[in-house]
Amino acid sequence: MFSARINKINAEDWREVNQSVSSTLGTGHSLRFGLEGRINSALSARLGYSITSNPSLSGVDGKNGLPINHFVNWGKHGENKVCFGLGFNSKGSFFADLAAVARIYPTGFFYPYDDIRDKDGSVVVLAPEYVVNRTLWTVAVTIGWRF
Repeated sequence: MFSARINKINAEDWREVNQSVSSTLGTGHSLRFGLEGRINSALSARLGYSITSNPSLSGVDGKNGLPINHFVNWGKHGENKVCFGLGFNSKGSFFADLAAVARIYPTGFFYPYDDIRDKDGSVVVLAPEYVVNRTLWTVAVTIGWRF
């Protein structure tokens, strides 16, 4: 026999968390569009594009704020995705599909460590800043037989 206890949720317990979320996150947007068409009776092709905004109100600041990753600044921009695909459908029962998506992230800046400061808080050594350009490819192949 299983049992569960449900505790009452007190709004005061979550007020600080909700204020923190509200002060750092805003509205995110996503726009997607694509085309698909049949090249001939056996072959189809697809193309698509997507852009997503970053819901962070101030961007992610790896040196001065509270980012997702403490040492990376991905900026205020979202990501872009470009996709394409080909599909094959035989007159028999065989079919195959190839799809690829390139997820293009905004340029980021990587700081391997914080600035080194003296006792007065003055910067003695600036942390090096590395530019990070990322593109993530996802490729999928599907083959099958209808029966």
